[in-house]
Amino acid sequence: MFWKMKDKIFVPEKICLEEMMKEQPFQYFKIESAYYLISLIAKPKVKKEYENDNFNRLLTKLLEKQVWNYKEYLNWFAEIGIIEIDHSYQIKKKSKGYKIQDNYFSILIKYQLTDKDLIKRINKGYTVDFLGNTVFELAKYFDENLTLSSDALVFVEDQYHNSMKGIEDKCRYNYSQSICHQYQNSAFHCTRDTTTYRVHSTYSGTPTDIRFMVTHASGLIKGIDIVNSQPFFSLVLFEPWFWEKSLNHILSIYNPTILCTQPISSIPPSFMFEKIIKTTNSPDVLLYRQLVLDGQIYNWLGDLINKNLPHIKETPVDRNGAKKLFFPIFYSKDFHNGKTVTAVKELLNREIPDVMSVFHIIKSRHHQALSHLLQRIESFVVIDHFAPTVWNDYVIFTLHDSVACLEHDVDFIKNAYKKKIEEITGFEPILTVK
Repeated sequence: MFWKMKDKIFVPEKICLEEMMKEQPFQYFKIESAYYLISLIAKPKVKKEYENDNFNRLLTKLLEKQVWNYKEYLNWFAEIGIIEIDHSYQIKKKSKGYKIQDNYFSILIKYQLTDKDLIKRINKGYTVDFLGNTVFELAKYFDENLTLSSDALVFVEDQYHNSMKGIEDKCRYNYSQSICHQYQNSAFHCTRDTTTYRVHSTYSGTPTDIRFMVTHASGLIKGIDIVNSQPFFSLVLFEPWFWEKSLNHILSIYNPTILCTQPISSIPPSFMFEKIIKTTNSPDVLLYRQLVLDGQIYNWLGDLINKNLPHIKETPVDRNGAKKLFFPIFYSKDFHNGKTVTAVKELLNREIPDVMSVFHIIKSRHHQALSHLLQRIESFVVIDHFAPTVWNDYVIFTLHDSVACLEHDVDFIKNAYKKKIEEITGFEPILTVK
C-alpha cells in the first residue's frame, strides 16, 4: 500500500482524550499515539463498506511497529467506553474489529501531529506494497499537482453536513470530508487488495458528486469507462480458452480459495469445461453476448421487467434501474431455503438459462466467487496489462474498470485501452468519455 500521510489525522469532534486521561489515567500514555489510534478506528467508510461491516479491521503487525503498546491503548479505550471491540476474529481470515461508540460518533476534525518519531514510524509503515511495484507506479501521480476544487468542500458542507440526521449521514459526511482534506493536504493513499487485486486510491474513492472537480496542474482529467463493464468481462466465462489459460497460467485468476474470504473448494475443471462447451454457442448465450457488445443489456432487461414484472416498481424501469436490478445476479446468493432469491433472477433463469447456469455453477460453493472473479479479470486487464504500457509517459489514474487521464491525452489512451481489452478478451468494448 502507499499512503502520503504527512502529519495530519482526523478524529471525532466529541472525543477529548486529555480530559478522559485526567479521569482515568494509565502508565504509558502518549496523547498523539492515542489520537492516532482513534483516527484509525474512526476512519470513514463508504456506505457500502459500512453496511457490510461497521467495524474497522486494523493491521496489528503494522500497528505494533508504530505504537508498540497499542493493545493497552485499545483496552483503555474500551474500558472508558469510547470504542466497541469485535472479538470474533479468525486466524488469517478476519482481524479484530473496532468502532467508535455511538455516543462519541461525530464529525471528524483535523488533529496536527508533532511527534517526529511517531510521524516517521507511521509514514514508513504505510509504504509497503504487498503486490510488487504496481501501487508505487500508479501512486507516482498523486502529488501536489493533483487538486480538488475548494467548491467540493463547500458542496459537502451544504449537501451533507447541513442535512445530517443519523449515523449513516454522519458516515457520508465524514467520508466525503476526509477525501477533500486528502486533496487539500496532498495526503493521498493508494492500495491494492489481495482478494480481487483492485486498486483503491484517493481518486477512486472520491464521491461521484465531486469527482468532476478533481484537476491536475497539466490539465483537466477525463475518465474513460467500459459500457456495462461487469457483463462485458463476464463474456470470457463462456469461452473455453479462458478456463484453460486461467487455470494454468494467469496467476490463479480463478481460484475460489483466494477469491473469497471464506475458503471453498475449486470447481472441477472437467465439469466446467463440459458445461461451457455445451453453452458457448447456445441461443441465449449468443443473445446475451450480442446485447452486451451492443451496450443494450440493461435496456433489454428493463423492457423485460416492465413486460413481465410490472409490479416490481411503481414506475417503469429505465436503464439505470435495470442496472441496479442486474447487479445482484453477480453479487448476491441465487437461492435461499431452496427458493430463487429475487423475481428478476427467476425471470432471467427462464429467458437466458444457459447464461444463468454458468453463473450459478461459479457461485455454487460461495456466492462471492462470481463477483470476485469478474473484478479480478478487470484488474488483470486494467492494472496488470494496460496501465504498465502507459504509466511512464502519461498521467493516469484508475477507478476499477475506468482509466482517467489528462483531457489532451484522451484520444490516445482511449484507443490504446480499447486495443488492449480486445487483445486480452477477444471482444471489442464500447468506451465512453466522462
